[in-house]
Amino acid sequence: MKYLYFLCLSVFIVFASACSNAGKKDAAAKSPAESPSAKDSIEALNSMSRSEWLAIGDRSKQMDIYDAFTPEKRLDFWMEKVDEVLALPWSKEEAAHIEALKALMQRNAAVFQDNYSDEVKKAFDEDLKQWTDKAMKDFHWDSKILSAIAASPYPMLDTKGNVRLPDGACSKQ
Repeated sequence: MKYLYFLCLSVFIVFASACSNAGKKDAAAKSPAESPSAKDSIEALNSMSRSEWLAIGDRSKQMDIYDAFTPEKRLDFWMEKVDEVLALPWSKEEAAHIEALKALMQRNAAVFQDNYSDEVKKAFDEDLKQWTDKAMKDFHWDSKILSAIAASPYPMLDTKGNVRLPDGACSKQ
């Protein structure tokens, strides 16, 4: 159970913020943030919808773009993802638990920042562990389902945890 929690936590944090500093440093080296074209590019990226991001289809480009998102845009991105997950045919109790994930992300929005304190990480870890433990105990969700909900940025196809990957493939096993 601990392994599953740490797997979900690790993948979520990678998408939430881990690559952000490297991506922003690379972008800053390529064009100064003060230039009008750089500002326009950053504004365009942060106005990109989740469906536009998914349509890019190249994981490397998607990650570069995600890295350039503002912390607020990253949070919005994950809130949209969870809303997509909620559109699947869950029981009322499961849907309520998925809604709780949205509240957890809002409560711990600081994890979407480029740099955050150990205290912020610890609070997020504790909240996510409680959420994961409840999902496993009450709903018998496995790592595939938990990862598809809370760690994969890609669309969930069903309540079994299958996701649609950028190349059009599915994660069905």
